[in-house]
Amino acid sequence: MNKPMQFPKQRCSHSFAALVRNVVVLVILATGGVHAQQSTSGPEPPPGYDPGLREATKDMEILGVPPYLWHHGCGPTAVGMIIGYYDGHYYPNLVAGNASTQTSAVNGMIADDDNNPSCAAAGSNHYQDYSCPIDYYPDLYTDLSQLGGAHTSNCVADFMETSWSSRSNRYGWSWYSDVPDAFVDYINLVASECATTATNAT
Repeated sequence: MNKPMQFPKQRCSHSFAALVRNVVVLVILATGGVHAQQSTSGPEPPPGYDPGLREATKDMEILGVPPYLWHHGCGPTAVGMIIGYYDGHYYPNLVAGNASTQTSAVNGMIADDDNNPSCAAAGSNHYQDYSCPIDYYPDLYTDLSQLGGAHTSNCVADFMETSWSSRSNRYGWSWYSDVPDAFVDYINLVASECATTATNAT
């Protein structure tokens, strides 16, 4: 069994190389020869960890992709940057307002926390329902993905099942295999008129 990858928050945007083909096709590439299926979002990488940072090639470089900071998970943040790119270049209704910078609407698209990421806050959103209480490896706390009563999915992290204890995802963790469906499901929610496909490449 492959060990999970651990992506530090400050290097999250470099953990995936994004390659966009045509208008609505998304391909996320694993980097550095690491093929683990679960990405983690620990605050510090383990000793000897290779973050997969490589010199970009012309095939990998896409101008105009907004460089969002980590927001409740590497996977949803990386997909959010691709959605931000499409919002700014082809489909301006994917995110409310201007998605070229990381606004509260962008954060809500990535992983909704009602602009109040506190486990003491009242509400039902991605952060409250799946991240609270905050769990870090090796702890895994039960959340509403197992207990029931969670809000209707409305952001990338919801569709990616990031932080869901029912998927053995601790706070900020996601499964690589869930990336394509999360992208498609989010676009179908906000722009159902788009014909959207996505796939992972290894």
